[in-house]
Amino acid sequence: MPGGGYDFGGGTGTKEDPWLITSREDLIDLANRLNSDVTETNYNHFNGCYFKQTADIDLTGVKWEPIGYSGGTCFSGNYDGDGHIIANAYSKGKADIDTKGNYSSTAGIFGWVLFGSVQNLHVKAATFEATGKNDYSFVGGITGVCYGASIQNCLVTDSKLESRQENNNNCAGSIAGYSAGGTFENCAAENNQVKSMAYGGGFVGEVDDDNDGITTPSAFINCYAADCTVTGVTPNKNGSSFIGGFAGQITNEKPTAENCFVYRVKLSTDGTFASNTSIGVFAGNLWGNPSAHYQSKIITINCFYGECGTTENAKGAEQKTAEEFENGTVAKQLGGAFVQHGGFPSLSIEPADYSAVDAAIAKANALNKDDYKDFSGVEAAINAVDRSKKTLKDQAAVDAMAKAIEDAIAALQFKGADYSKVDAAIAKADKLNRDDYKDFSAVDAAINAVVRGKTLWEQAAVDAMAKAIEDAIAALEKKPVTMAVQLSLIRI
Repeated sequence: MPGGGYDFGGGTGTKEDPWLITSREDLIDLANRLNSDVTETNYNHFNGCYFKQTADIDLTGVKWEPIGYSGGTCFSGNYDGDGHIIANAYSKGKADIDTKGNYSSTAGIFGWVLFGSVQNLHVKAATFEATGKNDYSFVGGITGVCYGASIQNCLVTDSKLESRQENNNNCAGSIAGYSAGGTFENCAAENNQVKSMAYGGGFVGEVDDDNDGITTPSAFINCYAADCTVTGVTPNKNGSSFIGGFAGQITNEKPTAENCFVYRVKLSTDGTFASNTSIGVFAGNLWGNPSAHYQSKIITINCFYGECGTTENAKGAEQKTAEEFENGTVAKQLGGAFVQHGGFPSLSIEPADYSAVDAAIAKANALNKDDYKDFSGVEAAINAVDRSKKTLKDQAAVDAMAKAIEDAIAALQFKGADYSKVDAAIAKADKLNRDDYKDFSAVDAAINAVVRGKTLWEQAAVDAMAKAIEDAIAALEKKPVTMAVQLSLIRI
């Protein structure tokens, strides 16, 4: 039961008072305790325990081991990422070795999630790879294996996920490598590179609901894969390479995909060695058992696809054009869980995009405030930025912040140029008696050429005006003194 002799970053592990994962040290501690496979240490796989992440976590430089790497050390607790990111995780997988030296291997933030849950987590820029020996390898951004578990409101972006094999099958997917009776809701995979030597999918590697203890088929609700690359490479002539925009292979039962889409997922297989290869939109392969007259199916409800280079195994999903994905048509048909953003529908729970805000702030910071009459409007707009707008539901408010900064920058007025040298030159000219000079017109012309209202950035032009007056004064020639003037001077 929750409680015990440790508290991670705080809390007691209950639903009301979850253990707090405040740092990468807490996250590593969770993995180490679970993977120790000691019941009193991991509270029976943390079954009935709750965790909550309280900050973004960067795993750069950490040799990551997935939380629960096997069926014997699985995670059965409840993990709430609270909208935070786990970034730059790197793992070559962790093996579950049997007495004969064979092993399965898993890689992901979680290895095996068994009848537990993961929610509100964003995995970014992860690199996961696993290789099994005479057994499976499972690779997924959130979890290698989802067994009767719930994955909700989770994102995997900008990540590389690869499953490799030695003499047996393997699977890789952006969110999960393998699902048996898993429920996925409001989950997205974007800009990931998935590679497998057997079953590779833009979202999940293999859906296999024909397992002991699994009575409910996997379900995918409000989920998508977009801008991903899924590649199958099989060096074994007896191997298979099944690559899908959503799932690599579906085995048995009838998983459901509702309000889901696949968009701009590049699919390819290297069939030089593989005896059996195929690609498809929602499934690379629907497994069939000829002796049992059985063919796997996938039920698609209000699902769409586009720009995948194939129409195979779309299974009722509707093909849409790039324009329909980009202009909001598909987002509207998908329903309220989606908003239009970034060229295709996105989940409303996805992180708000502050890139325009950050660009506007950077633009302001590059300015020299001393060049302007009043910089306070820009400073006020920057200070008004609210970073608490976490999801795309609030994107309009975030965009308004960026616009406020840009508008304040556009309204800036440069300080005026320094005309003191010009004024001094004019005063100097005014003190002269023009009748003493042969031609005073050049001085007049230089003075008349002065243009007022120049800004600080035009100071060189203003200084040139002053110089022109000074040069004209310097070039003046006095009139010759006449005899009458000379005599008058003598008398004086």
